[in-house]
Amino acid sequence: MPRIPPLLIHVTVGINQNIIVKNIILISLSILTVSLLASCGFIRMKKFAKTLETRSLVSKDFVQTIKFRQDSQYIYIDAKVNGDKVDREYILDTGSPTLFFTEAEDTLNLQLKRLYNFGKNNQAKYGFTNAKIGTIEYKNLSYMFLKPYWDFKQLGMLGCNTMQNTIWSFNFMDSIITISDNIEKFKFR
Repeated sequence: MPRIPPLLIHVTVGINQNIIVKNIILISLSILTVSLLASCGFIRMKKFAKTLETRSLVSKDFVQTIKFRQDSQYIYIDAKVNGDKVDREYILDTGSPTLFFTEAEDTLNLQLKRLYNFGKNNQAKYGFTNAKIGTIEYKNLSYMFLKPYWDFKQLGMLGCNTMQNTIWSFNFMDSIITISDNIEKFKFR
């Protein structure tokens, strides 16, 4: 049986080849630019994630008992951040790194570094600060700075990196948290 050659159809639509080449170049440059920006953001994000692994806890050999308040969504504790003279109420969030919200930048005099942009007016920023929960001291505690999507009266959330290298025991009946850097300091029944 004889082989039938493939049928080639050439259609001219009236589009100038220069326009096609320019569009391909523009699309390629756009993809390259987005890729470079995304990789820079990824590198900064990786560096920030590395800071969460560092030890910011300064206090040693301690047992601290603090009161907390709770509602249906959050646990709240008092702390001093960035040299604050008064305790302020912060949300305690065991599932995220320490976060500060928009109002905290001026109130706490935070020094911010840009992490990445998402949207025209939204930037994720990060920084390092000192903090004090009761008598427990932290130096160079890493945090992220975000504009929240809803209103909080608190300036931020103290996250899992404040709990790092410590043991936290929650007594929900008496609204007390006991914090220590040594499990032997706890009295169990």
